[in-house]
Amino acid sequence: MRRAAQHASPKCLEMHLCQGLAERWGRSLGWSFRETLRFATGLNKLLGDGGTDLPAFWQEFGPLLLANFMPCMGCKVSERRFGDTNACSMRTAVKELVDTGMFDKAFKDATRADDQAGGSSRNAYAVCNDAAFELIEFPSGGDEDALQSEQIATRAQRTLVCFAEHMLERHYERAPAVIQAQLVRILESAATSPSIEEDVPS
Repeated sequence: MRRAAQHASPKCLEMHLCQGLAERWGRSLGWSFRETLRFATGLNKLLGDGGTDLPAFWQEFGPLLLANFMPCMGCKVSERRFGDTNACSMRTAVKELVDTGMFDKAFKDATRADDQAGGSSRNAYAVCNDAAFELIEFPSGGDEDALQSEQIATRAQRTLVCFAEHMLERHYERAPAVIQAQLVRILESAATSPSIEEDVPS
């Protein structure tokens, strides 16, 4: 098996990765076999040379990805901040990351430190920022232009808000209004940081 994997072509690996992601998300979102296969095929075309661009992919598969989701507080916060409703587009990927538990301790420690600091959200922002860049893909070679860099940073901030929403609901035992206020403070921390790629000191 290992020898076969070493000699597998990039296209073959890409196909298997797309199929694996489609199967995981299909189980999570209750897709039919036909929908799962259609998503895997579409994703493979998007990542390969099938002539599919991201807007066309989202137009076709956005309804499938969002069918079982009602807007969260984070979606509303993101909509006010960015003027759109794209926050839900990364919710499944964010949930997968949250479910790994890899940021649980860091987030609990950060919110505790922020509470002790009198309501700041800088520490929580730093953890959410790290999490966002676990999910955001950069162009290879670092050759993105200014517009791409801006789009990547905006996408990362949307992901940051979505991740913060999930983590606050899971670990921050407060009333909904308090959680929403915390989300807003996290976004304010993002807005006042020099760059979303930079680590924020605790």
